[in-house]
Amino acid sequence: MYQRGSGDEFAEEEGLLLIFSLNHNLQDILYNRETFAEIVPILVEIPPKETLPRGYLCRHPRMKILPKDAFFTQKEQLLLNKAIGRISSCTIKKVPPGIPILVPGEEITNWHLARLNADTEIQVVN
Repeated sequence: MYQRGSGDEFAEEEGLLLIFSLNHNLQDILYNRETFAEIVPILVEIPPKETLPRGYLCRHPRMKILPKDAFFTQKEQLLLNKAIGRISSCTIKKVPPGIPILVPGEEITNWHLARLNADTEIQVVN
């Protein structure tokens, strides 16, 4: 969208997030609508790239305690493969896009082990 004078907040294969503010007017919004009307038919014809398996980053974390409680408690440092079943007190993100893979208060599972290196050092609730 930058080539057409608009910027996006977040873009990926399956969607685009635009953020409008009080500085935008109706003309800006209509311009974006017209731009999408032009490019969507073109994009629909292009097969999507398979970069990550569908659902790779989608999950339902098993939250065991509140994130603030996990963050401010006593911690222990462990390797990820030794921490399965424990409660995380840290955050790990994949960058890009910066989506959390592990958050404080979440139970560490095999899902995490499949996405992170087994020898990743993490902090867990003591």
